[in-house]
Amino acid sequence: MKNNNLMLFFELNSDLSCAQRMVLIIMLFSEGADGNCYLSVETIASRAGLSSRRTTDQLNALRERGLISRRDAAQESNSPKTHGWIYTVNVDAINALSDLTQRHPDAASGVTLRQGDATS
Repeated sequence: MKNNNLMLFFELNSDLSCAQRMVLIIMLFSEGADGNCYLSVETIASRAGLSSRRTTDQLNALRERGLISRRDAAQESNSPKTHGWIYTVNVDAINALSDLTQRHPDAASGVTLRQGDATS
């Protein structure tokens, strides 16, 4: 992801909480070569300085916004010993929102656009 798009995204989407931003940044910097984040909720929580419960809440909020997705790790590996989630940051959604907000005339006035708000 382009760093300028991420920074623009954060600037123009101020309705993301500080905790959501921190979780998203940790996930972006922890992506594997395949684009997936294999960190546990506990590891994300520790790195973000949040409780596991608060981290779970932030991950769910980011999922609801379409900024991340998650898959069951056990289904991915076909192993009953594997547990947890595999998270993927939806970079295309972040880039699209950054580009949309940059082009939208109300963006300069501080109006925050969410997915689905565009009328193009």
